[in-house]
Amino acid sequence: MMLQKLKQSLHLLAPASILSQTEFGKLTGEFSLKALDVGARGGFDTLLTPIADIVEFIGFEPDEAEVKRLEADRLSKGPWASVRYLPVALGNTADSRLLFLTQSPGCSSLLPSNPYMYTRYGREELFTVVGTTEVATVMLDDAASKYSFQEASYLKIDIQGAELEVLKTGQKLLSDSIVAIRAEVEFQQIYKDQPLFRDIDTFLSEQGFHLVDFHQPVTWPLQASGASLKSPFVIGRDCLGELIHADALYFRNLDDFSDANENGISVCIKAAMIALAYGRLSYAAVLFSKKRVKEYLANAYGVDVEKAMEEAKLMMIKHNKRNRLLSLVRLILGR
Repeated sequence: MMLQKLKQSLHLLAPASILSQTEFGKLTGEFSLKALDVGARGGFDTLLTPIADIVEFIGFEPDEAEVKRLEADRLSKGPWASVRYLPVALGNTADSRLLFLTQSPGCSSLLPSNPYMYTRYGREELFTVVGTTEVATVMLDDAASKYSFQEASYLKIDIQGAELEVLKTGQKLLSDSIVAIRAEVEFQQIYKDQPLFRDIDTFLSEQGFHLVDFHQPVTWPLQASGASLKSPFVIGRDCLGELIHADALYFRNLDDFSDANENGISVCIKAAMIALAYGRLSYAAVLFSKKRVKEYLANAYGVDVEKAMEEAKLMMIKHNKRNRLLSLVRLILGR
């Protein structure tokens, strides 16, 4: 259990208790935000764990067996305020599409994998196509209407190369309510004709978002096919690799926020809370410092914003120190 908590701490961008152990904890049970997880295999996006008590998650996962497994697994419900899994595939058409099934189920995609590329890195056991199946796809904005969520604040999307086509079908949500995005992006075409990071970044920039950071970038070593090499190269042990994919974290541009009305105030608070979970306290502070936002939090929930931000700041300092120490220990131990 202790090892699991340490691993979670290294993964999280902010302390898991940044909501519960600060003034912001007064929002628990009184305030909530909706988060979408497109590609929810394995459970919901853990980066929002620090604010889990106010997060209502809706997950999209076309593998019905995986959805049933998640719904039956009590642990998959996690710490969230509420959870809902939908056995639905999103795409750029309201139609039936081929889903390419790969040797590793988590690598299946609406796009065929690219043997030329994945064999260069010795990843055949992950991306080799072993079959196809038809799935009905729904566009993101249509899904919002069909499944009765007219707004959402957060979007995590990881669907193996089809991220951009789905993002383009959710422009109403992106414009009206989404304030933060976690999107898997690739730097090599592991899938045939897939958009790369530069394409997704350009699109999201046009929608009013800016790149905050890359989370957990992944590199792969090239694998020589000659018989003279007895074993493959291993990242972190014997060589450096090439950047393949990462999660790109995006926030809405600050100039787009307004506290002129109650809805605007609510959007500001939701964006600031997500920023807390991401450990981006300066972004959160800009939104919390808006005059009407501060007044609303004080009057409606009894939250002293300045006190809460100071508490969060001290917790972040401890969190970052601990994670640097843990990272050093892992490096020394080679784990």
